Amino acid sequence: MIAPETVAEIRRLFYAEHWKIGTIAAALCLHADTVKHALRAVVPVVRTPKPRVLEPYEALVRETLQRHPRLRATRLLEMLRDRGFTGSIHQLRRGVKALRPATREAFFRLTTLPGEQAQVDWASFGWIQVGQARRQLACFVMTLSYSRAALLEQKRKALGATASGRLAHAVPDIATFLDAAFQRGESPARQTTQLLLLLDDYGAPALADAVREALAQNTPRAASVAFILSRRGRGSRAPLPVDLSRAPHLADLSIPTQNLEAYDQLTQTRPEDRAAKTPDDTDARDEPAA
Repeated sequence: MIAPETVAEIRRLFYAEHWKIGTIAAALCLHADTVKHALRAVVPVVRTPKPRVLEPYEALVRETLQRHPRLRATRLLEMLRDRGFTGSIHQLRRGVKALRPATREAFFRLTTLPGEQAQVDWASFGWIQVGQARRQLACFVMTLSYSRAALLEQKRKALGATASGRLAHAVPDIATFLDAAFQRGESPARQTTQLLLLLDDYGAPALADAVREALAQNTPRAASVAFILSRRGRGSRAPLPVDLSRAPHLADLSIPTQNLEAYDQLTQTRPEDRAAKTPDDTDARDEPAA
């Protein structure tokens, strides 16, 4: 690499004196390719920066902004006009942007008591196609300001306090069942209501077995669960307790078991009745009317 002075001399001899490349190479003891490279190279132009209009007033602007950090550039322009400033507001704003001290806004940590405040977010995400049904997709989030993790923990602990939570506690596979029903276009709320009625009628163990059988048969519907439970028969279930708090006199009520053989005898024909019956009577009874 040759010195910048040599490059300048090569370019002067070529462009000003109109020397040939071979003559320049012989005169400067350089290779011809070096001379060609020097001619093709772009010589950086060193420019002396012009003095800025705001430069004589920078000390005043800096001192003023130190005392009043939020002072506007228009107010500074009025102060500098009285001192001979001839620049524009745009030039002053560029200078003020660089000279204004950086200020950090103070933030205070928000402290709340448990259950005092909650943040609620709601958003709609349009519509989605689920099986044969078109459903609206929305998201609802409520978070306690005291402790976000504690809110989720309380939701898990309170599963049995709601109807759906009681159903989830009684039937472990209910989430899979409702998801499959939702994929087939069924309403999860309606399915939950029907399953809760079956839970009250048949109990948790029987309902859990019926839900597993419905999932195995790929029929995730409350009607299928009801059919499975009815097929197994109500007689196999233990009798449900009856609340007699409003009628305490019925607690000691005893109903004797009736003998049903008397009803069976009514359907049987006695021997004397068969002997008294004649063929003519039989033919007359069996013969159709004319």
